[in-house]
Amino acid sequence: MRLSAPEEYGFRCVLQLAREGGGTALTIPGLAKREGMTLANVGKIMGILKRGRLVESVRGRQGGYRLARPADRVSVADILVAMDGEVYRAGFCGRARRRRGKTCVHSGDCSIRSLWAEIDRLLRRVLEQTTLQDLIRSEPTMTSWLGERFGEVSAPRKEEV
Repeated sequence: MRLSAPEEYGFRCVLQLAREGGGTALTIPGLAKREGMTLANVGKIMGILKRGRLVESVRGRQGGYRLARPADRVSVADILVAMDGEVYRAGFCGRARRRRGKTCVHSGDCSIRSLWAEIDRLLRRVLEQTTLQDLIRSEPTMTSWLGERFGEVSAPRKEEV
């Protein structure tokens, strides 16, 4: 799974809001400065997150954006859906056939399709069961937590460490 730049930026922005706590609002300039992003980019991303009902705007002197619900009630899957409209790209085989205009020679029996289905199931589990609150950890603590929570699925390989 690859994140697009807007998805990554969306994650970074909501994580900043989660670190601030429930009631504190951050401004677009404040978020832009913390994340090294442009004002225009942060503004666009916050608009997307607002339409996705993950953040809300606060007017006034202490205004800005804050999380629309507690960090422990926002899953990683929720963020991906808000940023992209879908978490998973199911139906790859059907889309590939339509693009080429022919039926895949493996459409009746495809061991690769079984692999993608299992990866999809594992990915869904991790994304839906990991919240913003969980992500407010240091990298070593998060790595350990993922290993405890999801077992071997999340164990880093030697080349990743």
